[in-house]
Amino acid sequence: MAVEVVGVSVTPHVSVQTLKFFRPVPPSPGALVRLIVRGDSPFRRPDLLIEGENPAERLASGSWGWCDFPHDAPDAAVQVVPGQLTVLTFNQLTALPESVTLQWDEDQPGVRVPLKPSEQTIAAATFLGEGVQPDRLILHLENRAKAQVRVESVRLWLPADPKFPNRFSPTPPLAPDMRTLPAHDFCALTLETGKLPLTYCLIEVKLSTGFLWAHQRIKREAFDISGGWVGEKYLTDEPYLQALKKVHINAAHIPLVPGYSDTALSEKYPLKHFHACQPLASYDNERVLPKVHAVEFLGEPQYGGRKGPTAPQEVWSKLAPFATSRLATTVTWSDPRYWCRYAGISDFPHYDAYRVCAPATDSWRGYDWPGGVKIAWGAPLETIGELCRSLRECYKPAPTAYWSQGPHDDWNGWRPRGAPTPDELRLQAYHALASRITSLYWFNLKPISWVKFPDTFPEMQRIGREIRLLEPFYLEGAATHFAATKDKWELSVIASSRGALCFACDTAYTPELEKKVFVFGAPRAAVFAFPLPGYLQKPAEVVRVDADGVTSVVWKATKTGIEVRDTQHKVAIYVASRQKGLAERLERRRQELLADEARFAIDPSERPADRETLRQISEKK
Repeated sequence: MAVEVVGVSVTPHVSVQTLKFFRPVPPSPGALVRLIVRGDSPFRRPDLLIEGENPAERLASGSWGWCDFPHDAPDAAVQVVPGQLTVLTFNQLTALPESVTLQWDEDQPGVRVPLKPSEQTIAAATFLGEGVQPDRLILHLENRAKAQVRVESVRLWLPADPKFPNRFSPTPPLAPDMRTLPAHDFCALTLETGKLPLTYCLIEVKLSTGFLWAHQRIKREAFDISGGWVGEKYLTDEPYLQALKKVHINAAHIPLVPGYSDTALSEKYPLKHFHACQPLASYDNERVLPKVHAVEFLGEPQYGGRKGPTAPQEVWSKLAPFATSRLATTVTWSDPRYWCRYAGISDFPHYDAYRVCAPATDSWRGYDWPGGVKIAWGAPLETIGELCRSLRECYKPAPTAYWSQGPHDDWNGWRPRGAPTPDELRLQAYHALASRITSLYWFNLKPISWVKFPDTFPEMQRIGREIRLLEPFYLEGAATHFAATKDKWELSVIASSRGALCFACDTAYTPELEKKVFVFGAPRAAVFAFPLPGYLQKPAEVVRVDADGVTSVVWKATKTGIEVRDTQHKVAIYVASRQKGLAERLERRRQELLADEARFAIDPSERPADRETLRQISEKK
């Protein structure tokens, strides 16, 4: 039998660099590797050898963290037939070799496969649509080479039978709406695909210089805002449900809950399921499927309790049975020293890290503050952004999400206030949002949260309104720029064919040692330079946007993007559009969101009676 490798995808691990640890580990030298393979006669995926070894041997040696073609895989006995493609995925933990040999039999010479990362990459791939089945694919391509390339076509390879999600057949090629990928730049493609099945696919991009490939779960992306572990017993109490909806929560870590899911409450106050989703048939059906965010049941496998971290291959084995379902899997990553070992293992990755008064894996006394101060109650808020960028790059081009620190009621880490202040809450969320996440999970919004910390309610309402206002930009976009400036700003760009979100996040805050909180200074004059992709340069309109309104700003086009002059602190969000009328469209949408919030009168930040109502709900047995 002859085996042909028709494509290779190499995604180098990107480790965090600035976090401080008691026990630091060296940056990962490895990469997530996907080999796109076909044969001239039927073959089983686990029978293929790489460097003369089977998957079990590569895993046992420690050179791989996990792979998707072990001998005990659910589809191990299934044969790939001629004309079909399959993907062999392995997560290389040791230094990536220049090439590997792929063999069907150790007595045959095999095929030598180069593993050099491409200078062109798929930066982001997002499936969108109005129904549960997406019908549109947004692709962002990045070119790091000195010469432009031409985009010839895009093709999806889909399983002929979703029961066998690792056997792919071709669909007709799609014509890209942008043909040129300039040197050192991005392009954004919008592709009408027709309704797609909720399974896995191969994405093939034909360039004038070769092919790009990605392997990804097809799921309709939506920006879900979760309340976290809200507490199932509280979901029959309308005042609490109204509070959740007023801050734009539309998901929670809940299964099907009697008294809520089977009543009109779930239609009036809908919350998507973010849970183990078992038994599977109760969730993978036409009625409930649109109400599922993702499957999450492994807790935090990097901790693992007394047994230590769960091995990556074991994590993969627990997720593998969901491959034939229509539900996307997700896992909570917790320790950035090691999450490269798990790169690519779930469909929709996310992580948790909280920067004040909460448990953490990094050493908070290891950070330097002005005057040589050391603190134990907080860590730099901007490390959230670095963590998000690391996870994004390890899983590229799949979307990612983040557990953001909310007013959880059970933290007491080294300071009087046991939750983030409104400013600390806002900045943690925005360092994540500016990195381009597509869902945010608050930890945690139980009724007692707003009894103890009512001042966080209006800030969460503002953040929710801003996310909903700018949701299309997050979903259709890709992160195209990040820079930290000498005058204490972090500047980020999320670009799409619709326009660009440009963020300025303030890092000129200081620890207030008596109250043990982070404080920000007064607004200060600044000049923000935001490079934009070539297809967005010379925009027609630039405005500043927040929950309170859409505001004109002083700006000008530059050779590489835009320059904005403003007086700001904490967070500033600017939107650049290719078309006039942006301000009016955004303001109309903002007014719609305000009207939606007004349907819910509850406000624990302003009314003691509402806090008392939530307190009574929180005491429910």
